[in-house]
Amino acid sequence: MLISAVELLKQSLNLYKNNFVTIIKFLALLTIPTAIDIAIGFTNVTIIIVVVSIITRIIYFWIIFSILRTINFICKKEKVGDIKTALKDTYKILWKGIGTSLLVGLFTFALLLLFLIPLFFTGGFSDPRILAAVMFGPLFISTINIYDPMSMLVLGMFVVFVLGMINAIFFGIKLSFAVYETVIADRPIKESIKFSMAITKDRWWTILWRFLLTAFVVSLVYALFAAPLSQIFGIGLLYNVFIQIVSLLLMPVAFAAATILYEELKKLGPAQTEQKT
Repeated sequence: MLISAVELLKQSLNLYKNNFVTIIKFLALLTIPTAIDIAIGFTNVTIIIVVVSIITRIIYFWIIFSILRTINFICKKEKVGDIKTALKDTYKILWKGIGTSLLVGLFTFALLLLFLIPLFFTGGFSDPRILAAVMFGPLFISTINIYDPMSMLVLGMFVVFVLGMINAIFFGIKLSFAVYETVIADRPIKESIKFSMAITKDRWWTILWRFLLTAFVVSLVYALFAAPLSQIFGIGLLYNVFIQIVSLLLMPVAFAAATILYEELKKLGPAQTEQKT
């Protein structure tokens, strides 16, 4: 039987708490690409911004994958190496992991990308009707004029937006373990995607509920910090710095939950006639 949502959250928090010193060292590395991104913000040379941004994203993936592998070692009670060793080992799967991430992102957000294209070419969110269609679609549809091209465009965009959200949620769960399989098990991209599709089959709602509980708790803690920080610093540079630190410190809880769930699903294998809870 699959681990319950509450037990998953408990194990995730305990894993983070008991290995905080180990994990925090890796989190500190994430400040490197962040600092570089801030630094290039002071230049107006487009080519430099693009090239450096790509490099920092690669570094970000590298560190994130190292964190995932470290959490997996902890989860399986295996020996955790130092940061240098972890980064060196992770580099072997870095490009394959990035490839899986990009492909999963394409599957997940393909329809939403179609929604963004008209926004780009039509002035996007500067048009209040487009904003209304996205934010208040069901109410706005009753006022659509079928003889007005813009109205029909707005309606079409709203339909694509809704379908895109459904597609993103559906494939967000179906493909949620593809990157873990690539990064942790060192499997090829195609096999990792097939694995995630198979392991989540007939467990979609079960997995969604487990993710939602963890996400709710993490979001609640985030909100508890965000509110007083905004009162103390206002919405400015200091607020952004502190809220980024909060986000960074909460991130391993989500990683731990996904890693534990990934290992539990691997033990169970593809669903047969499992009872869903």
